[in-house]
Amino acid sequence: MTKIGEFKGQKIVDVDPHLRKINQVRTIYSTCAIEGNMLSENEVTALIENKRVVAPKRQIKEIRNALTMYAEKSHLKYDQEKDLLFAHKILMQGLLDKPGEYRNAKVAVVKDNEIVHLAPPPARVGRLMQDLFLWVQGDQDTHLLIKSAVFHFEYELIHPFEDGNGRIGRFWQHLMLVALHPIFRSVPVENIVHQNQQEYYAALKAGQKEGEATPFLEFSLFTILKALELVDDEMGKGSRVTVEQRLQSFVEANPTRGMFSRKDYIQFFGSISPVVASRDLAEGVKKGIFQKSGDKNTTKYKIAK
Repeated sequence: MTKIGEFKGQKIVDVDPHLRKINQVRTIYSTCAIEGNMLSENEVTALIENKRVVAPKRQIKEIRNALTMYAEKSHLKYDQEKDLLFAHKILMQGLLDKPGEYRNAKVAVVKDNEIVHLAPPPARVGRLMQDLFLWVQGDQDTHLLIKSAVFHFEYELIHPFEDGNGRIGRFWQHLMLVALHPIFRSVPVENIVHQNQQEYYAALKAGQKEGEATPFLEFSLFTILKALELVDDEMGKGSRVTVEQRLQSFVEANPTRGMFSRKDYIQFFGSISPVVASRDLAEGVKKGIFQKSGDKNTTKYKIAK
């Protein structure tokens, strides 16, 4: 926890366009590869660049849907069950008959021809998910870093959907980490999970056997720290972030989808000063990137069409 805390605010990861793209590829490739998708990192890159990829249609669809889902992260709230259902609908559109709906059949998690987890019966899924979100909303004492891992663990035990559970579980933890600090927008935790896939499933299984989340929590903190160290090392090799890169990052994410304030701009990056934010916004207005209305404390901006 202490080591992870040292990284918060030190680097603004997602404003380096090159590194942002690399980590986007790593994240999408890894979370899909864990579930058996065979596309390579180069092929994922090609899809991001709208280039032709020769591969099974379903596998291409899985990657494209995951890209769309992660692109929506600025507009999803981690404590809203309806947003999780919406994320699943995006992820599994064209892959399941009823995406965005909880399962109505029994499911089991099978690895190497062995049942490692038998999920609760479908009649209990709705109530279990409701209770899980009530805990997320009501627990104000648990640190969000810990809460994200516990949610991921409990979610995987419930296994609420017919398919796509692993990808949604990892994405929802990602969403919670982003809410903790903007640095996590481009930290490829999923990549470290993929590199330690056997340990990932072993931690889930150990937690299920012990009846509590500690083994998975320990694994989760390990993957988060390793991902932060990876990005920190790569940022150290890069150049200083420019105003143009910050503006580009904000416009591409479009986190507010409407009017926003200087405070919103600061919160997006997490570690820039009000003075820097004001200079950025003035530059954005000057270049026609933003439109400005109001004055002083009532000043608002919006992204120019």
